[in-house]
Amino acid sequence: MHIHLLQALSPHRLRSSKDTNGGYGTVNDFGDGLAARILKAVKRQTMNFPELLPAYVHAIVETRGHTFTYGVNRLDPRADLVLLQTSITNFQSELAWADRARKELPGVRVGFIGGMSSGNPAAYAGAGDFVVVGEAERALLEPGLAELSGVVNAGLVEDLDDLPFPDWSHLEDRDRSYGYLRARGGRLAPMLASRGCPMSCAFYCTYPLVQGRKFRVRSTENLIGEIEYLQRDFGVDTILFRDPIFSLRMDRIEDLCRAILARGLKFTWICETHPKFLTDDLILLMRRAGCRTIKLGIESGDLEIMKQSRRALPELEQQEHVVRMCEEHGIDVLAFYILGFQDDDPQSVSRTIDYAIHLNTFGAQFTIATPYPGTPWYDALRSADQPIRFDENLEHYNQYRLVYNHPRLTADELHGLKSDAYRRYYFRPGYVFKLIRRHLKK
Repeated sequence: MHIHLLQALSPHRLRSSKDTNGGYGTVNDFGDGLAARILKAVKRQTMNFPELLPAYVHAIVETRGHTFTYGVNRLDPRADLVLLQTSITNFQSELAWADRARKELPGVRVGFIGGMSSGNPAAYAGAGDFVVVGEAERALLEPGLAELSGVVNAGLVEDLDDLPFPDWSHLEDRDRSYGYLRARGGRLAPMLASRGCPMSCAFYCTYPLVQGRKFRVRSTENLIGEIEYLQRDFGVDTILFRDPIFSLRMDRIEDLCRAILARGLKFTWICETHPKFLTDDLILLMRRAGCRTIKLGIESGDLEIMKQSRRALPELEQQEHVVRMCEEHGIDVLAFYILGFQDDDPQSVSRTIDYAIHLNTFGAQFTIATPYPGTPWYDALRSADQPIRFDENLEHYNQYRLVYNHPRLTADELHGLKSDAYRRYYFRPGYVFKLIRRHLKK
């Protein structure tokens, strides 16, 4: 059987990433101000990493004796099965391409995989032959691929070591520049060391919708094997770990770092985690093993807002210590903030921006709280006593627009505050001096 993975992208969203945001996808839209436009230009020029799911699909289908091709807004006439990786940010285009595939390739079967379709299978009813709920890899590993139909409840891959290493050769043939991180002069690939997230922010976060809340891990030897494979076969020298909380089990990361050092592996890496799961000793060990950037989910500078949003409350003193410790030892920190939680008002949003300026990390990203279809937050708003008006265009659900009738903030107010956040953060002496000091140290 010939399997074609069709990456359907809206014409204005050729730089979107479908692996991010729990598989719902994001499109970087920092706003309309000068700072936002500069950030968008920098993002376009500095970092472009490919989706991980197609590489896993490629590896699995070929180990099962099928042939595989990949196309961005392009069909393969040889296809017996067309798989579409779904996202909310390209929702309409994906449906349109599914319809086109069925019309142009008589007899072809069409299936939907990925975060958005897993969380909202009903949205794809009738648009294809099947929708996978859960992890697509699990469905593809099972026999009977040609017979899949309707809603396929695949579940989760229990032992992640059972997965083959992702195969990136479909991108090698098409474009040698994939995953190119120009700022570091090398090649970057994403990688997963674990799946699942048990944190309380599952109320609004999309990751548990596909990966579940059970934390599943890969063995250290399996991870080292993939790192060596990426370096040997694809010339990768920077790895972006895509785990929702990379260091949730700190002992695992200690073992991984020690193994990297023992093998003498030379590469740099990036991860995302929560300040709660970092210690001084672990930060130092991660730095020795090649970690150069840590992304931290700070979310809000207002503890009451975080409590109302069911976010685990941080210990502010420890959080600030982690940021300083990282940056003192040469690890850049990119902090994530969410503006416009349901209980936010202009004053609490301003407090979050003030707190971001106080932390003064190397980078800060301000997004807008978004109730994604399939999350408990979305369901709670839909069932509220007073009806909540939602934006009907799902492609607007990109983390940068207000998509529902907020009780305390208008869309113009919140979008203005977001633009103001970027302006206030990046256009100030304290940040400029930080960049100068960082440059002088290198």
